[in-house]
Amino acid sequence: MILARLPLFRHPDRQPELIISVVVLCWGLSAFIDSFLTVARHAMAGPFFQPLLATGIDQRGWGVFAIVVGIVRLACLWINGSRPKGSTVFRAIGAGCSGVLWLGFLLGALQLPWMTGALFTYGGFLAFDLLSVLRASREIAAAFKRGTPANGIG
Repeated sequence: MILARLPLFRHPDRQPELIISVVVLCWGLSAFIDSFLTVARHAMAGPFFQPLLATGIDQRGWGVFAIVVGIVRLACLWINGSRPKGSTVFRAIGAGCSGVLWLGFLLGALQLPWMTGALFTYGGFLAFDLLSVLRASREIAAAFKRGTPANGIG
């Protein structure tokens, strides 16, 4: 398979990281573009997004944040798949940053008086990001136990 030769696809156990990185990037692009095209800024108009907007950062700012996190995570996965000393620390940081988005969305969904699919969607994304942080942290710890610098640090 041609895709298996690309560095992004060399580690099949990192496919959830790849998928969520693309989701974060796409969400950021939609929020950022929507902030320019419409006056009402509909991308973050729902109750899910109120905890994030309560921080004082507007839709455009959260869109830029998500775009940067998505691009950095994809770059880290590319580097990690193409070099023996990869970007494990940055993978962990990127997963933690996108976890902030999903946690904000999840907190907004929990404030609704009814059950919604967003609870499971954003909760699932958050769970996969926490799993990604755990996996990357284990790789860092294993590198230190071997006495070699952790990937991405040294």
